[in-house]
Amino acid sequence: MEATLPITAGLITSMLHVISGPDHLAAVTPFAIESKKKAWKIGLSWSMGHLAGMMLIGMLITAFGDLIPVEGISDYSEQLVGLVLVGVGVAAIYKIFRVKKDHKHLHVHSENEPLIHSHEHDHTHESSHKHVHPKT
Repeated sequence: MEATLPITAGLITSMLHVISGPDHLAAVTPFAIESKKKAWKIGLSWSMGHLAGMMLIGMLITAFGDLIPVEGISDYSEQLVGLVLVGVGVAAIYKIFRVKKDHKHLHVHSENEPLIHSHEHDHTHESSHKHVHPKT
């Protein structure tokens, strides 16, 4: 029972941390809006990475708290988060305005074989992809 109290407290604290921080939504949203089907995977992978980082920092502070200047790091961590969010925003804006017609993807052709290749064309919908490739 004594071991479950810190684990439970950590889980509750981490849930409150996620809910209370709008910076979390700002960090994940540009990646999640690209595909509604994959949004949950992006959110899950981001949250697992965030959790792993929090656990690592918590363990380091627990083990070496006397040697680590926690207050000093805490003062600069908010500024670092701000810079990272600006970087995420710049990357999202760049991705919106870049023109990329040449890309690789997988689809089935007339010979009913999946093929990954690179070529130029617009994709409006998965089923609208129709073109012929020469046999090699």
